[in-house]
Amino acid sequence: MTTDPASPSETSPPNPKRAKWWRAAKWYQLSAVPRGLLLAVVSASTVAALWWSTYAAHGCERVHQALSLGITPERVDSLTPASCALSETDLHSSLLIGLLAAPLYGFGLATVLLSFWRFGWRSRRQGAFNVARRAARVPLAAMAADFAENVVALLFVRVDRGRPTVGAWPASVLGTLGAVKWLLLAATGLVVFLTLYGAFRFRAIRVMEWSTTDQPSPSGPAPWTPTRPEIAVCLSGGGIRSAAFSWGALSRLEEGGSLGPATTIYSVSGGGYAALAATAASPVLRRTVGQPESGFYRLPQVGPDDPEFEPTTPYQHVRRHRRYLASLRGGVAWAVVKALMSVALNLTVVAAALVVLAIPVALVARSGVAVVANRSTAGPGAAGTLVSGAWHPVLWLVGVSVVLVAVAMGVRLARHAAVMKAAAIVGGLAVLYFVGAIGVPWLAHRLNQMWSVSWWATLPAVLTWTAGALFALLRARLSKAAVRLGGVLVVFGMVYTLLYVVRRAVSPAAKPGWNWLPDAWDPTWLWLLVFAGAGLVLVIIDFTGVQWWSMHPLYRDRLAGTFVLGQGDTGPVWRRHWRNWPRWSQTAPAPPAPTGPNHVVCAATHRRENVVTGTRTVSFRFSSEGVAFHNPHLDGDAIQVDSYRADATWLDRAFGVVGEGTENPRRHHVRATTVAAAAMSGAAFNPAMGRFSKGSTDSLLAVLNLRLGVWMPNPRFGMVEQGRRFPRPGLRYLFHEVIGHFDIDDPFVHVSDGGHWENLALTEALRDRPNKMVVVIDASGGRVAPPDEGVAGEGFGELRWASELARLELPAEVRLEVAEMRPLATTGRAPRSWQVGTVVFHSDREHNWSNNLECAGCTSVPLLYVKAVLCDRTGESVLAYANTDPTFPDYSTADQFLTEQQFEALARLGADSMSRALGANPIVGANAPD
Repeated sequence: MTTDPASPSETSPPNPKRAKWWRAAKWYQLSAVPRGLLLAVVSASTVAALWWSTYAAHGCERVHQALSLGITPERVDSLTPASCALSETDLHSSLLIGLLAAPLYGFGLATVLLSFWRFGWRSRRQGAFNVARRAARVPLAAMAADFAENVVALLFVRVDRGRPTVGAWPASVLGTLGAVKWLLLAATGLVVFLTLYGAFRFRAIRVMEWSTTDQPSPSGPAPWTPTRPEIAVCLSGGGIRSAAFSWGALSRLEEGGSLGPATTIYSVSGGGYAALAATAASPVLRRTVGQPESGFYRLPQVGPDDPEFEPTTPYQHVRRHRRYLASLRGGVAWAVVKALMSVALNLTVVAAALVVLAIPVALVARSGVAVVANRSTAGPGAAGTLVSGAWHPVLWLVGVSVVLVAVAMGVRLARHAAVMKAAAIVGGLAVLYFVGAIGVPWLAHRLNQMWSVSWWATLPAVLTWTAGALFALLRARLSKAAVRLGGVLVVFGMVYTLLYVVRRAVSPAAKPGWNWLPDAWDPTWLWLLVFAGAGLVLVIIDFTGVQWWSMHPLYRDRLAGTFVLGQGDTGPVWRRHWRNWPRWSQTAPAPPAPTGPNHVVCAATHRRENVVTGTRTVSFRFSSEGVAFHNPHLDGDAIQVDSYRADATWLDRAFGVVGEGTENPRRHHVRATTVAAAAMSGAAFNPAMGRFSKGSTDSLLAVLNLRLGVWMPNPRFGMVEQGRRFPRPGLRYLFHEVIGHFDIDDPFVHVSDGGHWENLALTEALRDRPNKMVVVIDASGGRVAPPDEGVAGEGFGELRWASELARLELPAEVRLEVAEMRPLATTGRAPRSWQVGTVVFHSDREHNWSNNLECAGCTSVPLLYVKAVLCDRTGESVLAYANTDPTFPDYSTADQFLTEQQFEALARLGADSMSRALGANPIVGANAPD
C-alpha cells in the first residue's frame, strides 16, 4: 500500500513540538489519553459552571432564558417565573458566573473538536486541519455572543420587586444575542456529537498522522508498475447483450490459443459477466480453459428443448439462465418484491432522519419561547400569529451584515475577503433564524389550509403537467432538462415532512387521535420518546450499514446464479453456492500455474472535483493483485496520476476474512469475491453515474434506494490491528449519496459501473502496457451512422472517449480508422466488423502528439478492434436471423431479458466476427479462415 501525496495547495499543520499550547495544531495532535482527559474535564467544568450560574439565581432559574429569548420587555416579564424573587446581588452574581462559564464551554468545545476531528472524520486530506479550525470557531462565536449577552444584561437589566426589568432596545439586543448563541450552540452540539460518534465508529481504522515524522515523501505515491501481459483482451459494457457477444468472441480466442496465463482480460459491466464465468468457475471447469477440444467458452450445439435437460457446458448453462434477474428461486416476481421492500426500508430510514431533525424544532415551536404563537401559550384563536418583536433578531442581523458589507467596500484588498465572509456569516444566521424560528412554525400552522387549496389547483396542475410533458417530448432539450430535475421532488418531500412533524406539535387544527406522531395535546415526554426511538433506529442502521438493503446484494446474487458455475468430474453444470464464491485472494496464480487468463474488473469511483478529464470519476480496478484506483490531477501545467493500491489479502482483512474457514459466518467474505466486483462494475443505475449524471435526479435515486453502487474500503487506509475489519459504511454515506458528495480521501469510496468512467476497459488495459497485442471487443451499443452522414455516431463514442483518456492519463495514442466498420445506407451492413490499428506509448507526459507522431523512443503494439455490427462477410446463419429481427444486434442495454434466439445470435455474431478478424491477423496466433 502506498502513501498519499502532499498536495501543494494544502498545507499541513505546523510541527506540534514548536507550537505553543494555545495553537490549534497543538490540540490537533493530542494523543489518546490527553484527549479523554480533555473531554472529561470540559464536560465536568461546563456542567458545574452552568449549575452554579443557575443556583446563584436563588429560585429564579429561568431568568437567563427569559433575558435571552424575551426580545421585548413584555415577553421578558411573561417568561420570568411568577415565583421569582431576585435581588440585585443575585442577578449580578448569576450573570458574572455566566461570564465565567462562557469561556469554559467555548474554549473547551473548540479544543474537543480540534483534538477529536481527525479521528471522528478519518480524512486523509491535509485540508482536514483547516476544516477543524473552522469548526472550532463555531463554539468560540457562541462564547462571544454569550459573553456579550451577559455584559449587556449587567449594564441594562435591573431588578424591580424581585423581577428583572429591561428597556425596549436592550431587550431586543439581548434577544438577538441569545438567538445567535443558541443557534451556534445547537450547531456545535450536532458537530461535536457526530465527531465523537465517528471517532468511536472508525476506531478500527488507521489514519495518517499529519506530523513531521509521518509526512509523505515529496515524490508522492510510488509510480504504477505495469503487469505487462502479452495480450490484453478488453470486453466492453452493455449488459447481457455484451455478455453474449463477448462470450462468442472469447470462444474463438480460446480456440486460437490466445487465452493462456500470459493473457489478461479487462472487463466492464456486461462484458465482465462472460469473464466472471471463468474466474468464478469450479476448478474442474476452469482447468479446461485454453484447451480447444473442450474449452470453457466453446459454443456447442444447443441442447434439446427440454426443461429436464441438464446443461453439460458453461455456455449451455449461461444460455438457459441468460435472464439472470430471474435465475434464483421466486424469479422476477420475488426480486421485485425484495426491491420494493428495500425501497420501503430506505424511505423509512430517511423519514426517521427527518423526524430526528424536526422534533427539536417542533419542541421549540410549541414551547413558551416560540416567536410564533401556538395553542399551548396563546390559545386556538391566536395560534399561528407572530408575537411582538419576532422580527427584531432578523433586523439586527441584517443590519450588521449590511454595515459589514459597507465597511468591506472601504478596506484594503487584503482585508476585503475576510470582512465579506463575516458579512455572509451574519447574513446566514439571519436566514437560519428566519427559517427555523419564524418560517417553519408559521407554515406548519397553515399546512392544512395549503393542502386544502392544493385540491383546487389539482386539475389545472395536472393539465399543465400533461401539456408540459408532451411539449418536452417534442423538444429534446427540454426533455433532457426535465430528467435532471428529479431532486425537486426530494426537496418538496423533505420540506413537507418537516412541516408535518412541526404541525403535529403546534397546530390547533390537528385533531386528537392515533397517528404515527403524538398530537399537540400530548406531553413533551411523549415527543422525546419518539425522538429517542427514531434516533435508536438510526444508530442500529448506522452500525449494520447502509449497504445490505441497497439493490447491490439483490443484483449480485442474481448475477451469481447465472455466471458463477460449478461442475464435478462428470455431470451437468450448476450454480455454485455462495459459500464457494471465490475471493480475489484465491484467484492469484499458484503452482501449478493456471491455464486460464488473469481477469481485471474495471469499475469507477467518484470524487468531488471535476478536473483534468472532465468527469468526476476515476478508474477503480479489482484483480488477483488486489484493488487500486488512479487519481489524475494537475501539477502546474502537467497532468500527474497518483495510484493507490492494496493487495488482495488487505481486501480480505478489510471485510473480516482472516483465514480459510472464517468466510462463512454472516457472509463477510462475499463482499471480497469476484462476483461482487463484477456486480459493482455493472452498477449502471446509481445515484452517482459520473459522465452520465442526471443532475438533481441523482438525489431522487438515492432516496428511492435505486442504488447499485457500493461503498468500498479505501485502499489508502489500513486496520489498526490484525483481526479487526473496516466498520460498515453508515448513514453518513447514504447522506453523501443524497447530496452527491464523494471524497476519495474518505475511509470509504463509492464504486459503481466502469462505464461511468470508460466503457471499453481500453484505458485500463493500456495502463499495464501489454507486450504483444491489444484486442478490444466492443458491444457497447449505440447507432453507427453511415459514411454519408459525416460523424460516426454513438456507436464509436466510447472508442473516442477511451482514446482521449489514454492520451491524458498514460499517455498513449490510439490510431485506428473506423470508416470500414460503418454500415452502408443502401445495405445496412458494413464492409467489415473489425479493424487493425496501433497503440503508441510515450514516456513524456508533455509530449506533443500532433507535431511528432513518429517520435523517437516511442513503443507501440498492434490493436485489434472488433465491433458488434453486421458486415458483408457475416455468416449466413447470423444474417438469416438478422433479416427476421431489424433491431439485431443493437438491443437496448436496459433490455436484460433477451430471448434464446437473440442470445444465441449475438454469441454467434461475436464468434463469427472474431474468427474473421483473427484469420486476417495471424499475429494473435489464430488460424481461423477469413
